[in-house]
Amino acid sequence: MKLKTKIWLSFAAAFTVFVVVLYFGLVGVLDAVSGKLMRKQAEDITMLLEHQIADSASAGGQLDLAAVTAILGQVKHVADQGASFDIAKILLIDQAYRAVAAFPESETGVDYSAHADIREAMLGQTRLVAIEEASTVTGVSRREIDVVSWFQTAAGEAYAVELKLDFARSTMLLEDQYRFIETSAVAIAFVLLAALLLALLVLVSRSAIRPVAEVTKAMQRVGGGDLSVSLDRVGLDEFGLMAVRFNEMVRGLKERSKLSQYVSRSTVAAVQDAVGSGSSSHQVERRHLTMFFSDIRGFTPYSESRDPGQVVTTLNTVLSLQAEIIRQAGGDVDKFIGDEVMAVFPDVLPAVEAAFSIQKAMSARRGEVDGLGLGIGIHDGDVVQGDVGSQDIRNYTVIGDAVNTAARLEAIARPGEILLSESANGAAGVQSHFAVVMRGELKLKGKEIPIRTYSVQGRHRV
Repeated sequence: MKLKTKIWLSFAAAFTVFVVVLYFGLVGVLDAVSGKLMRKQAEDITMLLEHQIADSASAGGQLDLAAVTAILGQVKHVADQGASFDIAKILLIDQAYRAVAAFPESETGVDYSAHADIREAMLGQTRLVAIEEASTVTGVSRREIDVVSWFQTAAGEAYAVELKLDFARSTMLLEDQYRFIETSAVAIAFVLLAALLLALLVLVSRSAIRPVAEVTKAMQRVGGGDLSVSLDRVGLDEFGLMAVRFNEMVRGLKERSKLSQYVSRSTVAAVQDAVGSGSSSHQVERRHLTMFFSDIRGFTPYSESRDPGQVVTTLNTVLSLQAEIIRQAGGDVDKFIGDEVMAVFPDVLPAVEAAFSIQKAMSARRGEVDGLGLGIGIHDGDVVQGDVGSQDIRNYTVIGDAVNTAARLEAIARPGEILLSESANGAAGVQSHFAVVMRGELKLKGKEIPIRTYSVQGRHRV
């Protein structure tokens, strides 16, 4: 999963959690706020009732219970008309804890001595006692707000007024108002959160997603071989440091790419194999290969009589010509030794094909190479291939008798001549493709029996 997708999903999950928590949390907050407002409203109504009941007393301070009952009914009627809260009960309780006036009137005469809130108000002569309690009426659980207010008439009689509000029904009456408040709060929070998330996404996109995308794109280009890539991002954050390290890596790859021009393809392949296997050196092995040696005839006197720049230009032309043809034929240039080329082929026939094409190209470009000619020697045999050198400097090359034999053949070859050993001449496809004549015998150092040499005269017509 891409980083951008992960970040989007993370923000979406965070947003969803926020909305859920906000909604349910807001409901709880609004419930608490509405409960507080309901208690305050119940307290205000209770105090109003207290004053109205006290004012309805006669000159002697006696209460007119009929008038009190009418007042209670009037308060209930006003509450119902206002549709802002629901009054469950209104009670006027005397010192004997008996309801002397009530709404509904069926509560008149009921003994409330068992009610702790009423006893607390009476005994402590408390002005207001407001509590919330859960009660069950007809099997239905509901929340109620009870407000009890103690007062005393001019005649010295003590009473308590109790007001019960049905909190759930009162809330339902105000449902539209609460719904608007909840919706507005959620909408505002949603807009604020969306703006915050958008700002965070823009910030994360600029500071994280965009740099990662730039690095990914640059790495894809490098993987495709484009080493001209460079990251311009600067800064002290992780991405700035990553850009610096990336540019250093590309610079190192450029250097290695340049260095690879100075070693053979087999060396590069061997290095890649060694790195892939985790080895610090190449595997040494014995192989049957074909050795190719070429040398520019008369190059020493030529270089002494020419301008150094011209000498190097001509030499590079000859070496480049040979290297390209050898590569196309499936061979590998092992090394350049001055004006000499040492190459390795898997079989004899491709080596002879390359040698013939090189001599033909040298003749065709005689003017460009200042009339210089090549002597070429080819021999096949068993060789040892591996690292040769010191701990600091090594060459991945081939060594063995076959290498020395090919070099000796090249040394006696005339300009424009391709000289083969007897084993190379007998290799598959050589005589069927090329006209070859015996040149003579070559006495090799350390060997008693001389070897026969063969000169390639031309290609057979198909």
